[in-house]
Order: sequence, then C-alpha cells, then structure tokens
Amino acid sequence: MNKRYRRTFTLLTVFSMLTIFCLLTITAENQTEVRGVSNYIPEKHENSKRYHWEFSQINLYNLTFSTKGLISLDPEREFNKLKELINHERFFNNIVANDQLYDIWLWTELRKDIGEVLNVKAREKVIQYVKDLRDKNEFYRINMKDSGHKELYQLHSTKMALDILEFYDEIPDLKFLENLLPEMLNELKDISSTKDFISYGGYLLHIKSLDDFYFKQKQKYIINEEKYSDIFDMIIDKYHKEPNSIMKFDTAIQLNEAFVRDLIKIDKNVVKDFLISSQLDDGSFPLGNSSDVLTTYLAINVIHKLNIHIPHLYELQSYMNDIHQNYSGIN
Repeated sequence: MNKRYRRTFTLLTVFSMLTIFCLLTITAENQTEVRGVSNYIPEKHENSKRYHWEFSQINLYNLTFSTKGLISLDPEREFNKLKELINHERFFNNIVANDQLYDIWLWTELRKDIGEVLNVKAREKVIQYVKDLRDKNEFYRINMKDSGHKELYQLHSTKMALDILEFYDEIPDLKFLENLLPEMLNELKDISSTKDFISYGGYLLHIKSLDDFYFKQKQKYIINEEKYSDIFDMIIDKYHKEPNSIMKFDTAIQLNEAFVRDLIKIDKNVVKDFLISSQLDDGSFPLGNSSDVLTTYLAINVIHKLNIHIPHLYELQSYMNDIHQNYSGIN
C-alpha cells in the first residue's frame, strides 16, 4: 500500500461509518502529501456560466471535508458555487482519469452532502469504473494498479466501493462478503497485539459497517454478535492505553454507535479538556503540529456527539470557510 493511501486509509477509517479511515502509522511529515491528494490541473482556468475556475487550486480532500464541516456548523448553508463545480464535465473527467477510488468516493460524498444527482452518462461511467475495480478475490481494489493481494486495508476500499454503488442504486451481489468478513475478523483477532486502538478499532468498524450493509440487503447478519465478544475486551483495554487524541475519541464514539451499546466509557470532561487544550489559534485542530481539515471535521463531530460547547466557534467557522474557498478553485 503506498504512503499516501496508507495515511488516507487511517483517516477515513476513523471518519468511516462513512467511511472513515486507518493509517497504520501517522506522521506530521506526511501532511503535505495528503493535502495534495487530488489536484487536477487540465489547464490554468476555464470559464463557466457564472464562475471563473482555477483548476490548479482544487484539492478534493480539503474541499470535501471543509464542506462537511461547514454543513455540521450550519446545516442551512447553501453551496451554489460548489454545485456547479461538481457538475463540471472536465472536473468529473479528470477525477475518473486520476484512477483513484478514494477520489471517486470523495466526489460522491460531496454530491451526497449537497444533494446533487448525477446525469445518466456520468453515472454509468462511475459505476463501470467501480465495477472494474472488483478483484477476482472478491473485494474492490484502490485503483487499477493495485496488486489485488487480500489484506485488511482492502476492507476500506470495499466499503468505499459499496458506498458509491449504493448511492447510484447499483448494489452488486453481496455473497462475497459471506466469506470475506469472517476471514477478516479472524485475521483481526490474530494481529491484535500489533495494532493500537485507532487502527484496530478502525478495522473493526469496517467489518461491522460492511455487515450492516449486508443486513440492509439481506435482513440478516453474517457475523453473530457473540463472535465479537473477545474483541470487545481487547478494544476496551486498547482504548485506555491509547494517548488522548481526536481520532481516539471519534473512534470510540463510532464503535459505541456501531454496536449500539455503551461499549467504551468516554469521560466527557476529559474530552472537553483535551479539545480546549489542542485547538489552534485559527480555530482548527491539528494532526501532529499542523492544522488539518479532516481532524478539524472530526473534532466538530465529537463536539456534537458529546454535546460539548464549541470553543472559539467564530475562528472555527472562519478556518473552514477559508479552506473551502482556497481549495474550491472558485474565484
């Protein structure tokens, strides 16, 4: 798995019930690399009906998670400029040509968030691309160059692929999950001693979310809940050993929601104190020592889920607005 995808995988495992995300190692040095995950530069600019586009400024990672953050802070906000951008034919063609399932997933998340439907031609192109990523070993690859070796991280690419296909009403036969999920759960148990809470919890979230996806279609689960029981003890132990972080708290909240129980006892006062101490002067929350839009979005999620007062709300909104404007390519 390449470095950029490894980090993205971790972040999306945490975010994931949408997905979300688990890099096996996170370092501040990778920050710039991830921020450049999706820069499309077909030409310097192009005029549309109402807006002037600077394609070189568009960063799909920053654009998607700043949009999600702004919606969380202001659910009534309108995104008229963004609606025109995501329907731009050249923008769409470059996303597909980039050959990254992650980019298609980000683009689809934008469409979900702002309520935009897809024209028939583009829909068929997306569906065919995702279908072509299906491996003979019964999972979805991260791109056409992916080797196809079955590994735990491909739970993430499979979940992204099914998210996309579900949005476009193209659900595949899910029988392959009947073998894949028990196999991956057993592998997860085998590697328990080598993974921290965030990565281990992220893998578990993917298994559970894929099983929930199966349940929606088949009205039955592949994995009975008692098969998770020994993992629950390990997860709780790992949570208490994990240093405090926004990703730690977000992962714990997602696990409690996924298994519909108070699996992990989260001390709200500890979370509140951590958020106050870690928020930067610009209102954002850091990954390592630098501002990060996804970490900031996760912090907003944690704040809302635990009903914590949002510290420095004005600065937080300004940060998300600035990221959204700076990476949308709209002048």
